[in-house]
Amino acid sequence: MLVDRLFEVLRQAADNGAGVLLVEQYVHKAMAIADRVYVMDRGHISISGTAEELSKRVDEIQSSYLTGTETESAQS
Repeated sequence: MLVDRLFEVLRQAADNGAGVLLVEQYVHKAMAIADRVYVMDRGHISISGTAEELSKRVDEIQSSYLTGTETESAQS
């Protein structure tokens, strides 16, 4: 419940013009309020795009940070 309220406040802040950087383990929740998504692997951005573009890659995103393996897009 607390996390949901925090996400609401963060989205409101962004809608009001504030820059918000959110580092979050709950991918689905974070992507629901995000404009853009960046996934870092060992200090390098391995996946990036709008939340809408990456909504179909949630499993890949979760796998990349849970297992520490590079994603296909990072290898190319």
